[in-house]
Amino acid sequence: MKNLIVFLIAGILAVSLIACSGRQLSNDIHSNEKSVSENDTINKAGNNNDTKTDNKYNNNTETQQDEQNIPSVSLAGIRLGDDKEKVIEVLGKDYKLIEHDEMGHFPEPFMLWEYNIGVSVILGKESGQVLEVRSTTKEVETNLGAKVGDSAVSVLSLYRSKYEEPESIHGGKLLGVFKVENGAALIFDFNIDDGLVNLEPINDNDIVERIILTMPEHLDESF
Repeated sequence: MKNLIVFLIAGILAVSLIACSGRQLSNDIHSNEKSVSENDTINKAGNNNDTKTDNKYNNNTETQQDEQNIPSVSLAGIRLGDDKEKVIEVLGKDYKLIEHDEMGHFPEPFMLWEYNIGVSVILGKESGQVLEVRSTTKEVETNLGAKVGDSAVSVLSLYRSKYEEPESIHGGKLLGVFKVENGAALIFDFNIDDGLVNLEPINDNDIVERIILTMPEHLDESF
C-alpha cells in the first residue's frame, strides 16, 4: 500500500514538473516572438527614416539643379560671371587691353578688353570674371537674337513680352532697360550720344545703336 502511495505521489510530481516546463517554454517562445516583432518594427521604422532622408536629399538636389538651370542672358555669347578663358574661347585673343586701377562703379579694379568687331568686355582684375559686356556691332546678338541695327518695335515687343522695364531709383521708368535673369540689366540704347539711358520717348522706327549687359549697381541703380 505504501509503495502504491509513493508511486502515485511520484507520478503527480512528474506531471507537475512537465506542466511547469511547458508553460516556461511557451512563455520563452512568446517572449522571443515579441522581441522579434519589436525588432522588425524598429528596423522598418529605421528603413522608413532612411527612405525619408534619401527622398529629402534627392528633393534638395533636384531643387538645387532647378536653381542652377535658371537661364541667364548673354550678349555676344558671353554671360556675366564668365571667366577670361570663356571670353577668349568665344571672342579670341585679338583685343586691346586697357587697365583701370580704380573701381569706378564696379566692385573691384577692372580690365577693359576692346575687340575690333565692336564688342567690349569688362573683367574684374581680382576675380577675372566678366562684369559687363557692350556691343555696337551687328555681328553679335543676345541669347534671344536681338542685335544692333534692329528696330525698336521688334526689340521692345520681344523683351517686353518676357521682362519688365523697372523704375529708376532716381525717378521715372527706365525705357529700353530690362531686368533679366539673375538680377542683371540688359540695355538697348537707341541714341549713344545721350548716355546709357534713353531720355526721350522711343519711336517704333528707332534703331538699336548699342546693347549693354551689366548689373544695376554698375549704373548707380537698384532693381
